[in-house]
Amino acid sequence: MANKTQSYREPLGKAPRIAIGLLLGLQIIALLFNIANGGIRWPDLSQGLTPTAVSDLGAVIGLFLPALLAIGLLLVVTIHDGVAHRETPLSVVLRWILRFLLIVWSALVLFPVIWMLYSSLRTAMEFIESPWALPTAFDFSNYVTAWKESNFASYVLNTVLITGGTTVLFFLMLTTTSYILGKYKFKLNKVFNGFYFVAMMIPSILVLVPLYFQLEGVGELVNEIILAITGEAGTFSMTDNRVVLLIVYAVQALPPSIFLVTGFVRSINNSFLEAAYMDGAGEWYIYQKIILPFIKPIVLFQCLTVFMATWNEYTMAFTFLGLTEEHHTISVGLQHITEIFSRGQEFGVIFAALTISMAPILVLYGIFQKQILNGTDSAEGLK
Repeated sequence: MANKTQSYREPLGKAPRIAIGLLLGLQIIALLFNIANGGIRWPDLSQGLTPTAVSDLGAVIGLFLPALLAIGLLLVVTIHDGVAHRETPLSVVLRWILRFLLIVWSALVLFPVIWMLYSSLRTAMEFIESPWALPTAFDFSNYVTAWKESNFASYVLNTVLITGGTTVLFFLMLTTTSYILGKYKFKLNKVFNGFYFVAMMIPSILVLVPLYFQLEGVGELVNEIILAITGEAGTFSMTDNRVVLLIVYAVQALPPSIFLVTGFVRSINNSFLEAAYMDGAGEWYIYQKIILPFIKPIVLFQCLTVFMATWNEYTMAFTFLGLTEEHHTISVGLQHITEIFSRGQEFGVIFAALTISMAPILVLYGIFQKQILNGTDSAEGLK
């Protein structure tokens, strides 16, 4: 008896799926724009196919054309891949429903960003007439105004210095502390582990007020010492100091990261360290050549997370640096820009400033997105 064979087809590949995703995303964005500009104008067919009804019908068909094309392409992929992978059409459809929900969510997230980008290229009058309409021409003068008519360069410089310093200090404290807690045995090891575990549970916002008054008290004590030594009143401040703020940022970000990275350090086989010791290697060599390469992925992920969080942080920056505008970061400076330019309804300038502040983070995420997405993968961390 001859065996019954099944036909087999090669899968269509990624191109149709990418096309479906792009079409669905385009459809969602088109609907959002249409709704924002007054809603969909449905054709009135009560009086027959009048020129106005035909025009409205054509506009509706054009509006939903990306969805129609996506559905047609989806049917082709469903039928073809159902045969290629021995799948039922239902399983393929369910998979695409999940993908559609993800596309909807992505479009809802991207729409405010796209709106901010093209709004930064519009004049004040265009924004007043219709907040959602596209710009009639690409006008980059808003970026020039945002940069020159405020202390934006100072805001950017302060943010770069504080964020960069925080990340470097965080990296040094995280890697060295995790190495000591993970590989050294001493009496207070469990005490320090318990301390970081408890500190991880305390929200940083709860210690903001006590920390402020403590640092203010330390600054007053330093000024008293300066007065006693030099005879002149000191002007040292711990609560309007960029260096102090970056130290606070780094220290507050440590507990959860140490709790995670210490586990990675403990999982490193001690035979690597023992072999290095037998060859005469010192602690610095072991830390640099053995420990860091093993924990590089997870540490890179933690540093990127701290960098992005510090760049966008507002509450502590406003509390500690709010007295002196020359010390303000971008997040605090944006508040001043909003107050200044909203009076004249120059919202394009405000959106331009927001775009400038957001651009470095988008570039950073674009470069390191793989490391960010795979940072908490233990298998990746211990390759």
